[in-house]
Amino acid sequence: MGKVSHRWLTPTGADAPTVSCNHVTEALGSVGSVRPSKQDMNTLGDQLFESFCSLRGIECKRIPEGQSKTPDYALRVGAHRLLAEVKTLEPNKEELEINVRRDRGEIVVGGGTPGERLRREIRTANAQLKAVASAGRVPTLLAVFNNTGCSIHTDPYSVMTAMQGLDVIDVSVPSDPARSPTFGPTHSGPERAMRRDANTSTSALAVIYDLGSEGIHLTVFHNRHAAVPLSVDVLRIPGVAQFRLPENIANSLEAPWSEA
Repeated sequence: MGKVSHRWLTPTGADAPTVSCNHVTEALGSVGSVRPSKQDMNTLGDQLFESFCSLRGIECKRIPEGQSKTPDYALRVGAHRLLAEVKTLEPNKEELEINVRRDRGEIVVGGGTPGERLRREIRTANAQLKAVASAGRVPTLLAVFNNTGCSIHTDPYSVMTAMQGLDVIDVSVPSDPARSPTFGPTHSGPERAMRRDANTSTSALAVIYDLGSEGIHLTVFHNRHAAVPLSVDVLRIPGVAQFRLPENIANSLEAPWSEA
């Protein structure tokens, strides 16, 4: 018998405990205009998200922090209610060094594991969204702004692998060294952050883009395993592009996102 090993393909380029929901419910019931956040809490992602909501006529209210974990915002889009958690990805030490070198005009290539940063944010956000989403049957949105200067963290492939796992190839190595290894088909493998049994409290993940003169845009990727799905009609507004995972896909390389 030979042995089977796994190779991850990395192209370049249990939920939290129940928490009290009273102040979140109050926020959902009385959504108004944006209330300024405390300066030390208002990240660049928060600022862009609030600006987007104001521009697009989305009623947005920051949820006060309590002793338990809660989402950042209660939203009202027309007649629809929505909860949102906003995260800003900041550069690590290596990325800061890459950015400095690029600013000097050097050609620098960075890398990493696709979806790694997003997986951490998905797991953290799901804990903040779980109790309030299930209590009120309200869809939720994790909005992420990539401030690292490295697009690998939030490009569509990284989002897909964060949701459904890294692409792997099974390699069968014969015990006879004269025989060549055999390679199995590519399939989604480890590190799947969104499954039927995990992180179902996040209805969709949105990537925030600051396009300068073209304004702020959201690209929304829907979670097929969401306990409370987010209807595509809720965010069918200017400045928002929405996508779903194709059905019955074996891996992320051969299955582009389908526009919703």
